[in-house]
Amino acid sequence: MNDEGLVIYSNIQGFDSNKKDEITNIIALKKPIIFCLTETHITDEFYDQELFINNYKIINCKSSSRHTGGCLIYVRQDVNFENLEIIAQDKKYWIAGCLLKSSGAHINFYVIYRSPSSSDKDFISFYDDWLSDKIVKGKKLLIIGDFNINVLKKSYYSDSFIEVNNQNNLKQIVKKPTRITKVSSTCIDLIFTNLKDVKCKISDLPKLSDHEVISIYLPKKQLHKNNQNLNKQNLKKIKRDEIYFKNLNKHLKQYKWPKQDNGNLQNIAANFVDQFKFSLNENDNKNSNNKINDIKFIDKPYFNKLVKDARMKKIIAFNVAKTTLKDDDWDRYKKERNNFVFILKKEKSKYYEEIIMNNLIDTKKLWRILKSLFDTKKHIDSSKINETIFENNVDKDKNITDKFN
Repeated sequence: MNDEGLVIYSNIQGFDSNKKDEITNIIALKKPIIFCLTETHITDEFYDQELFINNYKIINCKSSSRHTGGCLIYVRQDVNFENLEIIAQDKKYWIAGCLLKSSGAHINFYVIYRSPSSSDKDFISFYDDWLSDKIVKGKKLLIIGDFNINVLKKSYYSDSFIEVNNQNNLKQIVKKPTRITKVSSTCIDLIFTNLKDVKCKISDLPKLSDHEVISIYLPKKQLHKNNQNLNKQNLKKIKRDEIYFKNLNKHLKQYKWPKQDNGNLQNIAANFVDQFKFSLNENDNKNSNNKINDIKFIDKPYFNKLVKDARMKKIIAFNVAKTTLKDDDWDRYKKERNNFVFILKKEKSKYYEEIIMNNLIDTKKLWRILKSLFDTKKHIDSSKINETIFENNVDKDKNITDKFN
C-alpha cells in the first residue's frame, strides 16, 4: 500500500527514551500524517522536550500514574488540524482527539485507552454516552485504541461493544490478533470508522511492545482534499532534509580521509565540514545559507551495529515464538528482548559518557552539548543536570548520563 495518508498506531506499554528512539526512526522512515500511542504512562513528571519529535506537533492526554493510562498523538506539522478534547476519566479511560481539516470534509480523529482493571459494563456505558455526542449526520469519525475487549472471542460484552458501534454506523476493521503472548492471542486494539475505503494492516515495522503496530491508510480521495491545505514551506523543509542526508552520505563515502591525524583531528573535522558545505552549495545554490546542523539523521549515534543486531534477534525470536507457540521459543524471545534493552541502554550510556568526559572541564561547552542532544529549542530545565555536573562525586559522568536513559 502507498504510504501517502498513512496513520500508525501502537500500544506502547510505557513511553521512555529508548522507545522514543524507535518511534523517531519509524517516523523518519515513513513520515506518517499521524503517529498515535496508547498506554503511554506519561505524567506531569515528563518534560516537553522528552516527547518532542522534529516536524510533528503533540496532543497529549496524560496519566496520573507511571504504571497505566495515557494517550499521545503526533500530528505532522504540515497537516491542518485542531484539538478536540482530552479526557482522563477516573484513572480508567483516556481519550485524545483532533479534527483533521480539509477543503471538502473533516475527519474527527480519536485515540482511546481503557484500563483492563475497569469494568466492561461501566466502560461500554461510558463509551455509549460519549459516542452519542459525536454522532452527527455527515460527520466523519475514526476511532483507534486499546479497548481491552477481545472481539475475537464471542462474549456478552464483546458483542455488546460491537453492537454499540454498529448502531452508530461505525465498522470495526481490525480482523487479526493485535497482542500475541505465550498464553493468549487477542484482538483488543481496534479501529472504528464510518469512512469508506479505510484500510488497515498489521505492520511489519519494529514492535514497540508486545502489541502489534497497526498501519491505517486513509482514502486517497479524502487525502487529496486534505493536501490542498498543506503547508508548502514545511514540505520543502522535509524534502530539503532528505536531500541533505543523501548529500552527506555521498560526501562521507567520497571524502579522502587522512591515514593519520597527527594530533590535528579538529582541523580534519573542520576541513570535512567546509568541503561538505561547499558540495551542498555546488548542488543547490538555494541551500547555501543552511547550516550543517539542519540535517536530521534517522539513526542516533549510539544505535550502532551491536544494537541493531540485538533488535533483529528480538524480532526474529518473537516471530518464531508466535508461530510455534512453544514454551522454549517464548523463553528465548524474552531473553532476546531483555538483551536488546540491556545493550541499548549500555551503548547509549557509553555514548553520553564519552561526550561528557571529553568536555567535563569546560562546563559551558558541556552544557551546550547536553542541550544539543535534544531535538527542540524549547526550554530545558537545567537545574537537575546542573546539580549533577557540580556534585562532588567521582562518578559524575555516569550520574549525568542517567538523566538520558
